[in-house]
Amino acid sequence: MAGIRLQYFLTVVILFLLSCSKTFPTQMALDDMDRNADTLVSPNEYFDYSALWAQGQYAVIEDGFSPPVAARIFAYSFLAQYETWNLVDFQHQSLLRNGWLDEDFDHGVVNKHLASSLSYLLVLDHLLYRPGNLRMAYSLVEAEFGEIDSNSLEFLMAQDIAQDIINFSSLDKYSVTRGMPVYQPTVSPISWYPTPPTYGAALEPYWGSIRPFYFDSVSVKEYVLDYPTYYLDSTGVGLNPDIVDTVENARNLQGEETLAIAEHWDCNPRQSLTYGHVMTKIKQNNPAGHWLGIAASVMDSLAITTDNKLYIMAVLATSLHDGFVICWKTKFLHDVIRPETWINTYRSPLWTPMIETPLFPEYTSGHSVVSSISDVLLTHFLGDSIQFTDSVNQFMNFPPRKYNSFHEAATEAAMSRFYSGIHFKGAVLDGLRQGKMIADGILSKLVIEHYPE
Repeated sequence: MAGIRLQYFLTVVILFLLSCSKTFPTQMALDDMDRNADTLVSPNEYFDYSALWAQGQYAVIEDGFSPPVAARIFAYSFLAQYETWNLVDFQHQSLLRNGWLDEDFDHGVVNKHLASSLSYLLVLDHLLYRPGNLRMAYSLVEAEFGEIDSNSLEFLMAQDIAQDIINFSSLDKYSVTRGMPVYQPTVSPISWYPTPPTYGAALEPYWGSIRPFYFDSVSVKEYVLDYPTYYLDSTGVGLNPDIVDTVENARNLQGEETLAIAEHWDCNPRQSLTYGHVMTKIKQNNPAGHWLGIAASVMDSLAITTDNKLYIMAVLATSLHDGFVICWKTKFLHDVIRPETWINTYRSPLWTPMIETPLFPEYTSGHSVVSSISDVLLTHFLGDSIQFTDSVNQFMNFPPRKYNSFHEAATEAAMSRFYSGIHFKGAVLDGLRQGKMIADGILSKLVIEHYPE
């Protein structure tokens, strides 16, 4: 795997040099849903949604969004797609508060595949830095449905619903966080401080104030874990050396398999790579994109019907968004030092983790939180013993890995952060627990209510 990264880096350098010259009736396992046939009667019945979503994923990767921001983009895009479909072919209740999407269209003549795909792309168009990265995605739609007609009923419907979703997104405080003061690290022997190699500013320090989809400002606090007092030494002001020992020992004893695990689940959208005096950035997938890709692939293999597929993707995407909000609220509340910083300061200045330490506090592990959410939701909808091969990042030359269940994959994803040396084990285990709490809370809310007022 290290060879893959070096090869990628050398390619980048060569190219650079050359260039210089309420009630949800569907909250049941899919065993109780119709898996055998798509009951839709409109044309283009088996449009390849996974190919469309992959193009959306590539566009997000190309723009290099941070993990929380990427999750937000996916959440609103998949929500728009699902709500458009569901407005035409009502199978599930709206995921929007009070079901306020109430567009007046003659549903009988709308091609829901086209309308929902356009809605997805129009929201992505708005949220991306460079919408031009969606050219291939639009080409897929036109190859299936013909040239896009901006006067067609499908386009007008998609445009209206996309604008509704965009307006909804504009009120989630994202724009407010763009104008917040630069985060100043706390001066403390156990507090977070910028890490090598870039020593950059904290990533999205105010993300915990973003509006969640499923929780209000009061209920969200139930999911923020307390400070991990077991991290502290006997004085209560220093770090317990035992938790540092476990990271150092784990890092020093790693073999090829754990290195492969660490790199498979790296998901750092802008991984730094240094070679001599040259530093470049490798664009990679993000945690939400990785798990949404897994979900799409598995549902394709199970022949899940389109309405259920779009519903599950919308629930998963919005839930991952909420996971990042709650995790980031926890991270910047407790402001825990990273293993690399503590070890470099107090033990070994030359010690490095397997992968780059992300630029935000240590507790809890974000990857553990969102992997646990994905495990709980996908197990709920699809089953607890689904064998699958994760080849989502194979297009970036990462080899596929096989799993016997979502739980097995989520546990490996979480432990990869400990193996790689960027998290203490407690942040991983507590992150898995926090993710399960969040997912269980979301499932219970889907059964009893819409989003909070």
